[in-house]
Amino acid sequence: MVSRVDTLCDADKEMMLDFSRLCITRLGDHLPLKLFISVLRHFLDANVLKEIDKDRLIIEHAAAAFYGGKGRAVIDVNGLFEMTKQVDHEFINRFSNTFLSIRVRYDDFAEIRKERIFSFIGLVFDLLGNWQDGLSFAEVVKRTFSEERYAQILCEILHLYNLETKMLSNSITFHGPAAKLKDLFAEKLLAAMESTAGEIAVEHARRAYDCAVENLRKAPRKPVVHTTITRQNFHAVEEFLDALSGLPIKGVGFSFYTPHRTEDNGLFIPVDERDPILDELLRLRKKYWRILGLTATMANQFRKDGEFSEWNSIDKCPVNKVCNCYNADGTLKPCTYGSDADCSRCCCASIPLYRAAIRHLDPLALFMIYRMVK
Repeated sequence: MVSRVDTLCDADKEMMLDFSRLCITRLGDHLPLKLFISVLRHFLDANVLKEIDKDRLIIEHAAAAFYGGKGRAVIDVNGLFEMTKQVDHEFINRFSNTFLSIRVRYDDFAEIRKERIFSFIGLVFDLLGNWQDGLSFAEVVKRTFSEERYAQILCEILHLYNLETKMLSNSITFHGPAAKLKDLFAEKLLAAMESTAGEIAVEHARRAYDCAVENLRKAPRKPVVHTTITRQNFHAVEEFLDALSGLPIKGVGFSFYTPHRTEDNGLFIPVDERDPILDELLRLRKKYWRILGLTATMANQFRKDGEFSEWNSIDKCPVNKVCNCYNADGTLKPCTYGSDADCSRCCCASIPLYRAAIRHLDPLALFMIYRMVK
């Protein structure tokens, strides 16, 4: 089974290879560079694979920190920067020859690379924070970002790569006749990279969204879509609902992000900050009444001055009393969010629905349950 880390790395690899291929194709449109590119093709292909190796290094360390309950802010970006330099050194040892030499001036672009590393860390934390069992990569992207926001993040990561490449060009020296083409090559390459970055980012964001939407359309029965509201995506709820309103679904359910006990990854929205978001969801229910699965009674379960304190512990959790939850290996776990979930900050959607329907006999909540199971 492909791990989530491998899935993230594969998505990055696909994007970087597409980006490189399109840039090189556009460079080939300039006749003086065609021969130059044919000579350099092996070097250019190896260079993008080197960047993919560095991206994997960052993704693996970010994921290890996430699963270790660490916050993104405590990851040693300087240490990761030093580790990426080792990947550079291995590449340089392979490709320095009589045709070209590389002497990297890290001071030129160190802060740019560190900013790119931190952008990657943020992306990994945001996606893993919404990655529940059984979800595809496309479904996680759709839960976490609007299509426009995801494209912006990818474009920013590519743009930082472009800036680093621009500064790195000062570290490369071509020898012989090729030296005369270096400035033209660098100029055209950077222009192609900048013009291509936005196009590739938009295309890969659209692919993720198109895949998720296609899965919804192909479902044998109309599905209920669930999404997790975090500090990163709460501003895009209306856009999310608008996109789903035209699709063949039964409804949309929401929960807030539930952290683990030792976790501080910036995704959690404290209970005393939820009221404005709940009020906005109830306002949106008037517009998206056909799909939005939230009632005032359900919302009250999440509110600080509502009934949240009546169920936010494992001893009082109604789901724990009536449901069995299982890990992927078939062993029991106390909660759908795992053994380390922080029940004092629970944001599970099942409990508000259960309490509204069973405890308060909310007719709309009862109808939602009926629609889900019929």
